[in-house]
Order: sequence, then structure tokens, then C-alpha cells
Amino acid sequence: MKLKLLLSFFILIWVTSGLNGEIISRRILAIYDSQRGQTAKKNHIHANAEVILNHLGSIVEYWDIAKGLPGEKRMKKYRGVITWFYNNSMNRPQAYLQWATKQVDAGRKFVILGNLSAFRDTATGEFLKISAVNQFCKALGFIIDDTNWTVNMARIELVYKDPEMVEFERSLDYELTNYEIYKPFHPKTKAYLKLKRNDIPDSESVLVFTTPHGGFAATGYVFYENPTNYEKQWRVNPFKFFEEAFGLKGQPRPDVTTLNGLRVWSSHIDGDALISRSEVKPNTYCGEIIRDEILNRYKWPVSVSVVVGEVETDPKFENIARSIYQLDWVEAASHSYSHPFYWADDYEDKNEYSSRHLPIEGYKFNLKDEIVGSVDYINKKLLPADKKVKQFFWTGNCEPTEEAMRLCRKIKISNINGGDTVFDKAYPSYTSVAPLSVSVGGYRQVYAPNANENIYTNEWEGPFYGFKSVLQTFMNTESPVRIKPIDVYYHFYIGEKWASLNSLNEVLSKTMAMDVAPMFISDYIKMVQGFFSARVERISVNSWRIRKYGDCTTIRFDDSEEFPDLNKSVNVIGFHHYQNSLYIHLANKEEAVIVLTDSAPESTFLAQSSHRLFDWQASKESVFFRTEGFGQGQFVIANLLESAAYQMTVGNLSRTVRSDVDGTLTLVHSMDGFVQVTINLAKQL
Repeated sequence: MKLKLLLSFFILIWVTSGLNGEIISRRILAIYDSQRGQTAKKNHIHANAEVILNHLGSIVEYWDIAKGLPGEKRMKKYRGVITWFYNNSMNRPQAYLQWATKQVDAGRKFVILGNLSAFRDTATGEFLKISAVNQFCKALGFIIDDTNWTVNMARIELVYKDPEMVEFERSLDYELTNYEIYKPFHPKTKAYLKLKRNDIPDSESVLVFTTPHGGFAATGYVFYENPTNYEKQWRVNPFKFFEEAFGLKGQPRPDVTTLNGLRVWSSHIDGDALISRSEVKPNTYCGEIIRDEILNRYKWPVSVSVVVGEVETDPKFENIARSIYQLDWVEAASHSYSHPFYWADDYEDKNEYSSRHLPIEGYKFNLKDEIVGSVDYINKKLLPADKKVKQFFWTGNCEPTEEAMRLCRKIKISNINGGDTVFDKAYPSYTSVAPLSVSVGGYRQVYAPNANENIYTNEWEGPFYGFKSVLQTFMNTESPVRIKPIDVYYHFYIGEKWASLNSLNEVLSKTMAMDVAPMFISDYIKMVQGFFSARVERISVNSWRIRKYGDCTTIRFDDSEEFPDLNKSVNVIGFHHYQNSLYIHLANKEEAVIVLTDSAPESTFLAQSSHRLFDWQASKESVFFRTEGFGQGQFVIANLLESAAYQMTVGNLSRTVRSDVDGTLTLVHSMDGFVQVTINLAKQL
């Protein structure tokens, strides 16, 4: 054991000091145009594409071209650029095209979805010559012919399609709605959709393609939008298209869906209606029902918030909150003072609300009271001495101002909510899956992994059993691609009715029966923060250095049947193959080195673990680690001695266990806080 630790130390010193790795840029610049009503949040890229790019390990940042074009100094950090414009005009299109050409010439990938936009100057109304537009297009590897376009479906004929790339969620049958002439000329072009006009000879056009410099997907072939309800479905396979267009194949991807091989599970409660009467039991409040029927029953980690303006109105409500916060498996959060329905004074849709916040006599909205004041009240009046508020759960439209975010950072609490991910029969598309977060000024708002019961019950108008449908979202965001963790996210008012309470019980019981990694929502937020801080360097063809990953300790390689070389890697404690991807488990350290190999390891390693491990040490004869948390603990250790007896000590309890014929040992333990585990080869008599 000591020899292996010493060897790992010297490998770390050698890799850190002796090799200068190539920094792998994970950042992609998304361009939007505020003069067209877009914002950094309200645009197709954030709404539809960013979640896929996050899954591929990329970080998306936004730039408003109405405010000018970013300089070269800023652009150095970006791997590429993505645009998704809705029309054919912008201000100063000539300058934009010159800037875009420079990006391609500098080696940055450039991906165009929908309209190129730079055909007409909005300010003057003048159209650019197609030759000027093609100066940029040629850099990307294609040219545009602006003649003979049509939207007459009777004249459009399919020449070739790659169904895996252009019919991802919806078929193109009878839906060839748009024809324009795009002619890729780069010898390494990959064409996925070719159309022609049946009334014009030699009219073949490629409307979806990639080149070594980026990619293009024409309007009408990126996604389908239902003209009745405006729901969308991808036509282009965004996973494959973005991976190819941005050159992401084979890259290590920080992953927040998974901890030590198991899907992350969390639960958090928005504080609304703790004080409301419940129909479930006479003379009870929703807070009591949730405490007695849910929290005390399951004893899994849950993050609970309150609306201070509600609970402070009566000592009995404060006592309900205190009794909940006394539970070891509950962590504390604030859901504001008055539950604002919108946060910005100039919120454009504020007329949809009859008031700014819940009716509280004599109270006028004050940002400091909502955040700092509510957190201070919970800390001083409701929490036991060993607990503090860890996060803020946004209310109402979940669109905090930059000042609200600043106050959260000032008092050192994290924040979450918004996103409203739904992926079920009603919303059967990845376009309804939200990205990890949204930028608010210089701050980052973390989105909840999925929507709560308010969405599934039509804003609490029924059906009140509707929360069961979240199980479809959990299923669809797990297979065929694990793109989201599980978050059982609800309000106290779910305890108001039998139907809603039963739906919650069903969701909890079914998700807890899955192979999951239960954690507090604050721990998930830390994983997201680690995703954004992680730095990736390529050391050689098959080795990478990962730095500043924080609590994002899972690195994923897609389409990989390889293994980590456990003797050469540093701070790698195990791995797991799933969905044709390699999930690598990192130790909670400042940095790690991953070396891949085609050979399966012979060393002992962690195959799966439901909880985060610390001080991991492993050999064929002994294993040691510390862990903590709540819920069902499951720890799978591989490559021990085959069919061997081991003496296992968990806390103060010891027993003899036996590895299977493959040398795998599975430990199942009900977690209730901190635990230390020691496994030693049993002495042979």
C-alpha cells in the first residue's frame, strides 16, 4: 500500500513538473442579437442547444452583437462560435462577416444553425452582394447561391439523408419545407442532407453538413416547431452534430449527472404553503404532513426551505419548521421573505401578476429583506446550533437580478431553481431539457435538474396526481443518454391532498429503489460549480490532466471501451462502463491525471459508490475509506482476491464478507452520517 502511494506521488510530481499539457478549450461563444428581441437567456441556443453542449463537456458564454464584436484578446479562450439567427439581417453585417472570417482563420470552429443573418444591413436596408457573404462562407468550406430558393414543397425532392443525423426526434417525411442552395467544397465535408428542385436540373444542395472548420444546418432542418402549440423536436441529432462540428470526439467531459458510477439523486422543497391546511388529516398543516409522512418515513437527504413571511406569523408555524430542521437528514435553505413572483422591477411580464409577492401586511418589497433578512431569520430563529442556511431557492419566475445574485454571494450561500426541465409524453423532446445554469451578470444561477409538481399539476389546478409524470422525465433523461440527475423537487403544498401526497410517495419509493447516489442539493450545486471551474489539459495521445474540478469528480469519455491505467493515473480511484461511455471516478483533490489503456486493470478499484469517498486506499488484501451521508449506501469494489473472505468493519460493527468469483465485493449499508470502512483479508486458520 505504501509503495503504491509513493509511486503515485512521484508520478504526480513527474506529470505536473515535467510535461506542459495542451490546454483543451471548453468554452464556446454564442452570438445573439438584442435588437431582435433576444437576450442571453431568451434565445434558441440557451433554450435548446446549451444542454447538449454541457453534456458534451462544453461551457457556453453569450455575446450581444448589438453592442459590438468581441476582440481577439477575449476570443482566445474560445474553442468555437455558435449562431442561431431567425432572420436575414443585422447591423453592420460586413463587419460581422469579416470578424467571423477571422475566427475561422484563427482555427476556431464556427457553427451556424438556421439563418446566417448577414445578408442585409438593418440600419440601411441594403442587401450585401452574395460575393461578400461568400468570403466568410468560403473560409468555412462552402458557398451560397441565392438563386432558385423555394418554400414550395411540391418542388423539393430528397436526394440523400443520414437518418441518424437529420431525423433525430422527427421524420422528414412530407416535411421538406425549405430549399436554398448551399455547396460545400471542402474535401473533408460530411453531408447529411441533400435536396434538389425537381423542376431545375443540376440543383442539388446540401442543407446539413460539417467541415473541419465547423458546421451548418439550414432553417427548417434544425428542429420542427408545432404551429399550434409551438413545441419543438430536434431534426438534427444535436449530440452527434455538435460533437462533429466542434471537434469534441474523444475529449474528457466533466459530468454532474453521476457520482462514482451511479446517477445523482437529490430532493429539495420550496417553502410555499407550509402553513396551509391539509385535507390528508384533520387539523393539520402541510408542513406537518410532509414532516410526518415523508421526511420521517424515508430519511434520505433533503434540502428544505421556508418562506419566512409565512412562518413568522405564528409560533406554531415556527415550531413546525424547527421540528423539520432538527432532522439530521435535512439541510436548510431560504425561499425568501415574501415569495416574490418576479425579481426585476422592469420585468416585462409583471402585469401577469396581481401583486409583487404574497400579501404581507405593511410589507413592501426589499431585496435585502428577501435574501439577507430571510437567511438571518432562519439561522437565528429556526435552526439548531450546528446548522446554517446553505442555499437560496429562487421564487416566482426564478429570474433573479444581478444585485440579488450579489447578495447571495456576499453572505456565502449558493442558489438554485428555474430551468423547468420536462421530458415526457406531453413534451417529448430534448428541447424541453434545460442546461446546467444561466449567467446573471457576473454570477451563475444553477438550474434545478427538473421541474416540480407545480408544472405537472397545471399550477395546482389538477390533476393533483400529476407529479407521477416526473418519472417519465427521469426515465427519458436517463436513457438512451444520461443527461440529467434525479431531483425530487416539490412544494409543501403537495401535502395538501391525498392524490398529490400519494404521487410524491410513488416518486420517492420508485427513485429510491434505483441505483442512485443520494446527496443534498447543495452538494449537487457544488458539482455544477466544479463543472465550470474544471480545466482540462492533454498531456499525450491517451493522457489528460484535470485541474480545479472541485466536487465534479466524474469525468466521462463517450464511445469508449478503454480503461484507466490505474498504475499510471493519479487520483483516479475507479471507473464504470455504462451506455458505451467510460465514467472515471476522481478523488477529491486539486488535480488528477487520467491515462487510458486498452487493457483492463489488475489493481483493486472502486466500481461504484453511492456516496462520496475520502482517503481511499486499496489493494488486493485491504481497503480503507471514509464516507458520509444519508440514504441507502452501496459500495462495489472490484479486483479483490477471488472468492476470498474479508473482515469488514463499518463504524463499530464488524463481520466477515466474501468476494465473488470475479473478485468483486458489494457492501450495502444504511447511511446515517459519517462512517469509516475498513476491509482486510481474513486470516486463514
